[in-house]
Amino acid sequence: DVVDYLFRYASIFDAVHLGGVERVASLLEESPSLAQARDDDGDPLAFYLSPDMDRLEEMIALLTRHGVDLNTTGRGGARLLDRALAHGWAEFADVLRRHGAPTG
Repeated sequence: DVVDYLFRYASIFDAVHLGGVERVASLLEESPSLAQARDDDGDPLAFYLSPDMDRLEEMIALLTRHGVDLNTTGRGGARLLDRALAHGWAEFADVLRRHGAPTG
């Protein structure tokens, strides 16, 4: 399938954003330092998670297992949990908390 083919060339940010668990796992195995990557705007990899991902729990578990910090701040000083709450994504916020994002 075309999507599977294209996933082989996806950056770590695109792979996280699109829910490509296998691609993310492969990239992190090849280059563990990608867990600390920030995009051109200064946002961390965790900010590419989205509440509507099909395999959200699996992606978060993979990222945190490789050292992605769910509590890190992005541009402007906001944390992922702050963004989730500001957008009214209560279920997403709960998932983040279950995976260690602090509540306060």
